[in-house]
Amino acid sequence: MPVVTIHSLELLEEQKKRIARKYTEILSEETLVPEERIYVFFAGYDVEDIAAGGVLNSEVPEEVLKQFNTKYSEHLRSIDKKQ
Repeated sequence: MPVVTIHSLELLEEQKKRIARKYTEILSEETLVPEERIYVFFAGYDVEDIAAGGVLNSEVPEEVLKQFNTKYSEHLRSIDKKQ
């Protein structure tokens, strides 16, 4: 029984659905395991749980972090609308 764990910043529900579908299809095709026996786990991370350049985002000024959150969310939505 194949298991896939995807570690990512937060993903939109529609993105998770598409990712799960694609991974499941590929794994089933390549391993001949029925799709219902393939599991995809999503491990999402909040932006506050990330360090960049050795600095935890919790140490970054809140206004800077909010800008990142907003830009990241907008970016996800723009990708989602294109598909």
